[in-house]
Amino acid sequence: MLKNSLTGKQKSFLCSEGMKLEPVVMIGKDAVTPAVVQSARDVIRKRELIKVRVLNNCLEDTDTVITMLAERCDANLVQIKGNTGLLFRLRQAEDRAAMTERMEHITEARRRLRDAKRIVVKVGTSTLAYGPGRMNLYNIERLVRGLVDAANQGKEMILVSSGAIAAGLSRLGLTEKPAGIPERQAIAAIGQGMLMHIYEKIFAEYGKLAAQVLLTRENSVRHNQYSHSRDALRAMIAMGAIPVVNENDAVTVDEIKIGDNDQLSATVATLVDADALIILSDIDGLYTANPATHPDARIIDEVTEITPEIERLAGGAGSAMGTGGMMTKIEAAKVAMNAGVPMVIAPGARDHVIRDVLAGEPIGTIFPAKESHLRLRKSWIAFGKRIEGNVVVDRGCEKAMRQCGSSLLAAGIVAVDGTFGRGSTVRVLTKDGQEIARGIVNYSKEEIAELMGRQTKDFPASLTQQDDFHEEVIHRDNMVLMV
Repeated sequence: MLKNSLTGKQKSFLCSEGMKLEPVVMIGKDAVTPAVVQSARDVIRKRELIKVRVLNNCLEDTDTVITMLAERCDANLVQIKGNTGLLFRLRQAEDRAAMTERMEHITEARRRLRDAKRIVVKVGTSTLAYGPGRMNLYNIERLVRGLVDAANQGKEMILVSSGAIAAGLSRLGLTEKPAGIPERQAIAAIGQGMLMHIYEKIFAEYGKLAAQVLLTRENSVRHNQYSHSRDALRAMIAMGAIPVVNENDAVTVDEIKIGDNDQLSATVATLVDADALIILSDIDGLYTANPATHPDARIIDEVTEITPEIERLAGGAGSAMGTGGMMTKIEAAKVAMNAGVPMVIAPGARDHVIRDVLAGEPIGTIFPAKESHLRLRKSWIAFGKRIEGNVVVDRGCEKAMRQCGSSLLAAGIVAVDGTFGRGSTVRVLTKDGQEIARGIVNYSKEEIAELMGRQTKDFPASLTQQDDFHEEVIHRDNMVLMV
């Protein structure tokens, strides 16, 4: 007998989800044959929700055929519309509970991903390689296929890819990364060409062009280069190419290095005004505890604010192959969220992961955007310029900045550290260590140390009589809130 255990709300949800599916079972002239039933059973066992289509040459009535198939597959008939039908496997009470939970996790932030037009996807070395010197060609091909499929839907895709050193090790027949910086730079130079060759070959098989882009910190520190990099990436997209971005590891040293590729991907997402950033990793998402040591740890579906508690959950470094653990992804989330770009951490080895994330599926952890895209200059202030120091503020100052977007005055400052001069970019922290803003200071570290806690009227005359005197330590026009 045909199962009918779905509620109206569940049916509505499944109909919405089914609109994104392509038909996977075709029913032809001979209607519901054993082969058709077996095919439907095999697929529905893996996917739960499937779409079937009755072809024009079928001799039976559409409703009768789809209803019969549902009965023989022991499935729920969700909907019949035209010549297609939706079937859903709901076998046990725990299945029903799981689906209800899944429905509740389709948050507004995830629904907005369905409308994302320009998407940056970052993939880590652990997804691209089995280990030092052993590239995972299966994962690379699956990644490219997902990017091209999204591009064919009219989306603008940008890839930020790690893996140059792993590819170089493979080319040289080495099994571990050397410790020396020159040797690692040499291996990265060799591997970058090999990695791009792999990408170009697979992209070409799917009819797409790949464009190599190598960036350094210099491209973001200088405002004109920041702007030119933005224009170049947009031009590549307009030409139908998929930019493949990496840091120029062959020439970068700590002084000009952006950091890890998680940070790079957030910088790129900010640079191009992306609608979403997807970080693919061997980590499924942010957990409530370390799943390796806490079997009861669960993935946090959504993080709306990066608090000190969230930073503590992120822990330390990642795998031996990559340089970025969960902490680097949290730092990337700070950048993306405050630049107006929602970010998702998702498992890179999952089939159809890009498509499913952009469909709003509750996969991994989402960090919703806090506001609309920042204007070019403000995004450069917050995420382009190098952070030179920290300024710690009291509760009253914190409240004024959070609620009113006020400028930072010396009276609210309780501590300062770092080495910086006038015109440098610093972080503004609470007493608990939470970053609430970034901005360009009007005074040096030494001057702020002298002025902090004072009202403007109490500033020394030697300062107030200068032509470049400022009442604010950071003016609101030169500040970006990070909360």
